[in-house]
Amino acid sequence: MVKQMAAELALLLYSRGELSIEQAANLAGVTPWEMISMMVERGINHAGTGDELRLDAKRRLGELGLKKLAAML
Repeated sequence: MVKQMAAELALLLYSRGELSIEQAANLAGVTPWEMISMMVERGINHAGTGDELRLDAKRRLGELGLKKLAAML
């Protein structure tokens, strides 16, 4: 129940432009990809998130030791 409330709050704050996808995902306790899936399910526009997703992918690749690959993004 608490996790669902956190997700709903994160979606609301994202839709108002108060949080980035990554911030909303952190609040909800999910990955950015899961947050986008929730947005799609609820019809929340997530256009313009390419930069956020690219930065997240670069960060994650760096964490995996794939810095050369991350630099290509």
